[in-house]
Amino acid sequence: MKKVLMLFLGTLFVLSYMANSDIVSAKSSTKVKEEIKWDWPVEGMLTDHFGTREGSHFGVDIAAEKGKEIRVVEKGTITKSYYSDSYGNVIFVKHPNGMETLYAHMSERLAEEGEKVDKGSIIGLIGNTGKSRGDHLHFEVHMDEWNINKTNAVDPLAYLTDQQKAVNVNTPHIENKEKVAITIAQGDTLWSISQKYDVSVDELIGWNDLDSNLIIVGQTLYVLKQKI
Repeated sequence: MKKVLMLFLGTLFVLSYMANSDIVSAKSSTKVKEEIKWDWPVEGMLTDHFGTREGSHFGVDIAAEKGKEIRVVEKGTITKSYYSDSYGNVIFVKHPNGMETLYAHMSERLAEEGEKVDKGSIIGLIGNTGKSRGDHLHFEVHMDEWNINKTNAVDPLAYLTDQQKAVNVNTPHIENKEKVAITIAQGDTLWSISQKYDVSVDELIGWNDLDSNLIIVGQTLYVLKQKI
């Protein structure tokens, strides 16, 4: 009977220890997440968010002038640097805390696989390669290694500094412009909208990261309009 009692108490102790350890680990993990605040990888206009396109968009899109420098958000090691049919010129960076960041659609890659990079290192230039419509950076954040199903993907905006830092910038193509939201009405086309706001169809596609010229009634698009 004593042996049974001791075994029972021992089991309770182990379970209690495991539960408390899990709680401590969870708290520690949460604390680390809350402390992370990165500078934006490039200055530009935020044109698409995490989770859009029926949940199939696993990063954020930042439109910027072609050739603008892209900087790594935290020190780490380049795990991949190659050309992909979908991502175009893409670079993956593994960070000391286990997270991995991804930088896609670049016109040029300026870092090679295995290279060590510091926070703020220039690793590429803004471009429009792969499945892309307009010059921009597609930026992803993964809590662990990137995988094809992107099960570790998290919203990059949770780890970047104040969004306005990336929107209010002094770059040639965005300077003195404001972001205007328009709602698509019956009969609207990208061509008619481009004529109304004196912009190009390609600019509309790039700013809104559209996959085609197809737009639907009720859809919201964004236009960069010159400030008066």
